[in-house]
Amino acid sequence: MSATSSTARLAGAFREALKKPLELSDEVLRSRLQSLYEAGCAAWPSLELTPVQFARYLGERAATVSDVMGWLSRAHGDGLYLACGCLQGSAIALASFERSLLERVPDWLARLRLAPALVDEVRQRVRVKLFVAAPGARPKIADYSGEGALAAWLRAVAQREALTLLRSKDPLALEEDDATIAAAIDPELAVIGQSHRTELARAFRAALASLPAETRNLLRFHYLDGLSIDRLAPILGVHRANAAKRLQRAREAILEETRRQLQSRLKLRDTEIDSFLRQLDSRLDVSLASALGGTPSPQPK
Repeated sequence: MSATSSTARLAGAFREALKKPLELSDEVLRSRLQSLYEAGCAAWPSLELTPVQFARYLGERAATVSDVMGWLSRAHGDGLYLACGCLQGSAIALASFERSLLERVPDWLARLRLAPALVDEVRQRVRVKLFVAAPGARPKIADYSGEGALAAWLRAVAQREALTLLRSKDPLALEEDDATIAAAIDPELAVIGQSHRTELARAFRAALASLPAETRNLLRFHYLDGLSIDRLAPILGVHRANAAKRLQRAREAILEETRRQLQSRLKLRDTEIDSFLRQLDSRLDVSLASALGGTPSPQPK
């Protein structure tokens, strides 16, 4: 089958895998799918997936979201294309993933200042988690939603795995050492000063502890378990827009309470506190994964 005739079947293959109605014309759908396919081919020219093969994979991914049309407009074709190849077991895709992404794990973990042996162990654990699945389950690479860059998603996976590994080796030390949280946020924090790192971390912990249990569970599901807004919405029993608002309000509450804690604990200028909060906000995924990971998340009902 030629590439042209295969491309003409994109919409049908996508809808078949989607398994739910989609109010979008075949012409518009085919155009968007073709654009995603071309982005993947451009990023990974040595990986040869057929358009229909890729469209079916996209349909399967779209089946897990509530706003399919919105997802199609936001999806990263390059990352989804490589993830699809990896799920297909393509040796080229797996080698490309290893060379272009897994080799960056040491850089992503540099702020945690792990020993080289621990970094290698994290990378191996991530490798297994991504591509090896228990019977009846899918490997974690199947969880990549495509709504962000694949590298950013993998970075979060690696950082969470590193924190999990640290706890397994010395859970008491990690639980008691507030400076660990500060290091995860930003080990340099030169503007505020090294002497305040422990107090900054304690302020963050206190802010997190002040939240209602329901809000902490929401944060666990998103930052620790990696659930997207589309997967959070049915758990919460609300529309995805309301789920996104709840998550944003939780973030804002943490930052505001952290500010209040800092103002009561340390004699810092407002500009210094603002600087820290910008650092915290920019790396909230890592700091929350570390702070929330000490206790397991309740399973969704």
